Amino acid sequence: MEVLYENIGRKIMVLAMVTAIAGAVVSLLLGAVMCAGGTDSGMIAGVICVIFGPIGSWISSFLLYGFGKHIDDVQAIRKEVEKNTNNR
Repeated sequence: MEVLYENIGRKIMVLAMVTAIAGAVVSLLLGAVMCAGGTDSGMIAGVICVIFGPIGSWISSFLLYGFGKHIDDVQAIRKEVEKNTNNR
């Protein structure tokens, strides 16, 4: 079970990138479908979705990526401290 959580910081960072890309793709597809509807309100909503959806997905991934980076850095610090403690 512990193998699942090895290198968890890197896994969280990859998850952040995957969710940002998936969110951007879904926003583009949804915006295209809205624009294809043909109504004026659908066109406006579709353009807004195409423009702000990928940007929102990218920005929302910052917190998750930062958390993964923080865990990665803390693990590196812990390894150094343990190495220095064992050398005494």
